[in-house]
Amino acid sequence: MTEDPLATIVVTARERYSTALRCLPRLISTTPGPHRLVYVAGGAPPYIRDFLTAQCAARGYDLLLEPGFLSPNEARNLGLQRVTTKYAVFLDNDVVVEPGWLDALVRCAEETGADVVGPLVLFGEPEQGYIHSVGGDLEFFDEGDRHWMVETHRYPNVCLKTNPVELRRARCDYVEFHCMLTRRDLFDRTGPLDPDILSSCEHMDLLLRVREHGGAIYTEPAAVVSYLTDADYVMSDAAFFARRWCDEWNDHTFAHFARKWRLERESSFFRDHESFIWRQQEICRLPRAGVAPQAPVRIGAHPFAQTVLQLSSQMAALGYRPRQIETMEQGYQAAARVYDGVYRESGKTLAGHGVGTASALAAYGAPVTVIVAAMNHAAYSLGRYPAHAEHDLAAQRRWLTARIGWRAEAQVFEYFSLDFQELEAAVLAADPDQLPVRLAYAVMMRVANSIDEHIDGGLLRFADPADAMARNSAQNERWDTIYRRAGAALGIEAMVDILTALHEELKSLAPLPGAGLGWPGFITFDPETREPVRRIARRPAAGAPVAAPEPLDAAHATAPVEAAPLLERLRQQHLGPTLVEFDLAAVQSLNGGQLSLSDGSLQLITDPAQWAYSCSLPLTPGAAGAALAPRTVRVALEVETGALGVGILRKGSTTEFLVLEQSKTSGDVSDLLFFVPDLREAGHLVFRSWTAGGSTAAITAIALHEGIPGPR
Repeated sequence: MTEDPLATIVVTARERYSTALRCLPRLISTTPGPHRLVYVAGGAPPYIRDFLTAQCAARGYDLLLEPGFLSPNEARNLGLQRVTTKYAVFLDNDVVVEPGWLDALVRCAEETGADVVGPLVLFGEPEQGYIHSVGGDLEFFDEGDRHWMVETHRYPNVCLKTNPVELRRARCDYVEFHCMLTRRDLFDRTGPLDPDILSSCEHMDLLLRVREHGGAIYTEPAAVVSYLTDADYVMSDAAFFARRWCDEWNDHTFAHFARKWRLERESSFFRDHESFIWRQQEICRLPRAGVAPQAPVRIGAHPFAQTVLQLSSQMAALGYRPRQIETMEQGYQAAARVYDGVYRESGKTLAGHGVGTASALAAYGAPVTVIVAAMNHAAYSLGRYPAHAEHDLAAQRRWLTARIGWRAEAQVFEYFSLDFQELEAAVLAADPDQLPVRLAYAVMMRVANSIDEHIDGGLLRFADPADAMARNSAQNERWDTIYRRAGAALGIEAMVDILTALHEELKSLAPLPGAGLGWPGFITFDPETREPVRRIARRPAAGAPVAAPEPLDAAHATAPVEAAPLLERLRQQHLGPTLVEFDLAAVQSLNGGQLSLSDGSLQLITDPAQWAYSCSLPLTPGAAGAALAPRTVRVALEVETGALGVGILRKGSTTEFLVLEQSKTSGDVSDLLFFVPDLREAGHLVFRSWTAGGSTAAITAIALHEGIPGPR
């Protein structure tokens, strides 16, 4: 390391600490040039403190270990006090960086004189290539005493594997604190980061101050980073995560930010941020302390719901918010569809069993994501799907994700994939601090499932009650230690005690002679004869993929990186052969959208109302597209004014997108490409304006290509 580096990297915790094990070694291995580094960790768990101490001591980095949790701005200000170089680079601790990232940021600042520079930010695993943002734009509006602003990310959700767009260095209105280079002397002009901005809008507050002082903000896509939205949260993350996104911090932040910048508190800017935070809070939420059944739980006398109406009332009484109850009810709609006509051997509907399982977890204050997952816990083993997905797990996962969200679906898949041998290592042998939260909840979903099998004596209604009880006893005995370890980690081990007591009570009861329905296990009814037909439970295939990629181990994290930068690898793609060239005359006008076909180009003038669909095309490609192989839909268009959103709706839906919607603005000459895993699930290709007042565009081609773009 030279004596006079230009930049100091200030690493702070975004919302958890476990990602440090992957991200810091990656940062070290991909940032060989001269730099300094300050790592700020407030309230980090012991294993992370030990790891950071060893890593920073070995390289002469500054490490600030604070005893309590810090807000992001508080941590950044502490790190900023240690910065003596020309530039400070703020980096969240859940970000993995690509080779050349720091040099590209510094080079942009040196060549442009920018006060602030941000990189191309991807989300999820880097090789997936999904753009989170490449900077963003702000619009300001005034109406009498009301003032508000609208923020727009550039290229949100675009996949660089299927859309190798040409990204260029450019000025913008904001970048985010996932990764942000600033001049150190900027803070001599603006003052430190605002300590009253606790949980949201930190980047916006700083960059509005830069704007006030006439500073320049750039985005530099030659620098590439990814923030790990999909990485597992572990138990030691939960306390900081809860503080980071707590209502107290959120309410204080929004009120302060609105006053400071004279913004309308009820505007879409704050509603969008609040909506994000409501969803975010559910990701790593532990059961609420002090929530548990007060009366003894007995067979036939218990507080658990058996219908969705009872579950709604139960959640309301327990203090769940209306938005959470609404989310649960949407999850029930998915369960009602996937369990339609499926009965347990006892005669209980599978939908009712799903409600009972969810209710047992709700009784202990579980997050709504887990409640929804518990309601759909048997979706992959016993659920019924459209014909094309009945024997295709990947298609089933897409179907369920579209209805309950990817995080709840990942929890369902975790439950479906539970394996006793793997759990012995993952739950019993692991450091409790590093136990994945999703895995612990999957184990407790199994406990809740068994509780619901007991509370109404259902096991005694099976065709062979003695066999059912013997199997259940063996299962409970085998899994008891795992149940208790997971329950203790989540603070709900009392659920296991309830299960044990219910099972002992059930063993003391004798089944009524002839009480069983005589059904052979799980059944549906034949649509022709209306006779019961046994439904065989599906099992996860050997080696089934896990719901989220595993983190790199130390050996991989410090291995030499490939010579080709990630961005270049993602850009080296090409389309397969054209299968269908759609007739542009078949595009249909909607909601006042104006279409005119001239010289092989379809001219579109959207409806002035923002977000309203202005035209659509049904994707019915015929025999060439009906094959099971994946396909890519290519849309060639030129936006003349405004910004156009283009997406593919799920078949039969007017609101659910099959693949992520993409946007395109004037000056962007690249085609839009949509990878579609299964065209049988596709409905209409739709176009809408992303700007108020409407947009205009020329559509020159809509085509279907074979497969997914691959390397040249």
